[in-house]
Amino acid sequence: MTTASPESVRLAAEAILDGLCLPAPWKILDIDWTPGSPTPVKVTAGPYPREVVSAYCDPDRPWPETVARLASDLQDHACEVHWGRPFPPCPGHTHPLSTGVADGVAVWECPVSPRHHRSPIIQAGTP
Repeated sequence: MTTASPESVRLAAEAILDGLCLPAPWKILDIDWTPGSPTPVKVTAGPYPREVVSAYCDPDRPWPETVARLASDLQDHACEVHWGRPFPPCPGHTHPLSTGVADGVAVWECPVSPRHHRSPIIQAGTP
């Protein structure tokens, strides 16, 4: 089981941003690590250099829950910054995928039917 650290959170956030399939890259500006409290991960959208958002995760929770929470926050900001477009889009549907934890893995899944689509948020082996 992975233990959260500033580096593992940074790597997870980078993998999440890659997986969102955004029209322009986002950059992680900072990992503000304060043990015992939610950890803000600040990102900025590529074409919106003044757009800085904060996403939170709790490093004291199990790693899959930490990743799912971080992915959910980043996804919410991405959809808002890009005027409600679904990131990542659910294959064959008009809505975005939802985050969750299934069988001990943080996943993107169809909010209507997880059997329609479910995939890991970050690949196995990613801290």
